[in-house]
Amino acid sequence: MELKNRPVIGYLPAGTTNDFAKTVKLPKMIEQSVAMMAKGKIQTVDCGRFNGRTFVYVASFGAFTRVSYGTSQDAKNVFGRGAYIFDGIQSAFEIRPYHARVTTDDAVYEDDFIFGAVTNALCVGGVMNLPRDMVGLSDGRFEVLLIKNVDNPEDLPDTIHACIDLNYDNDNVILTQSENVNIEFTEETPFTLDGEFAGANKNVGIEIVNPGFDLLIP
Repeated sequence: MELKNRPVIGYLPAGTTNDFAKTVKLPKMIEQSVAMMAKGKIQTVDCGRFNGRTFVYVASFGAFTRVSYGTSQDAKNVFGRGAYIFDGIQSAFEIRPYHARVTTDDAVYEDDFIFGAVTNALCVGGVMNLPRDMVGLSDGRFEVLLIKNVDNPEDLPDTIHACIDLNYDNDNVILTQSENVNIEFTEETPFTLDGEFAGANKNVGIEIVNPGFDLLIP
């Protein structure tokens, strides 16, 4: 992204959940992906900057984000996505809220949140799903998903399932779009970028990069 003349990129989905590959409709089998890209087309895809650092499709905090970088590579090699699910079940007992003030282009949301994602993909961590007609890879906007802390722990499964089932008519869920997102926390809060640990941050500035990079897609 620092180059003046950026090369066209071919993406090989060799990860565990392959959220980004699902978004651009690349099959999980690498040989099939290569064959499809060889006959494919070039699409310009937005990416983001997180306090000046480039990321591809998601910056997130809160529930289950530790699973993406905390699950051992050996476990992922053996169990695949099942390793995430197992670690996710364990981390469910450690869910805690983070008080934050989230400023988008059109609104300010201040509350206790158990999860937040600024993303340009159809799914996050293979669990949270976003509407296909809302996600535009080169529309110059992020999708911003925030899940509030629930007063009654019994309401948490329904809230999580609302995101899995694309049912966003839920008082505890905020889904909006924005070019820029600023988040102010009351404490240092761990973040992940594209599933990798990005350190703990108290103040975060996220901006869209449009146009981003050229990608070979089916």
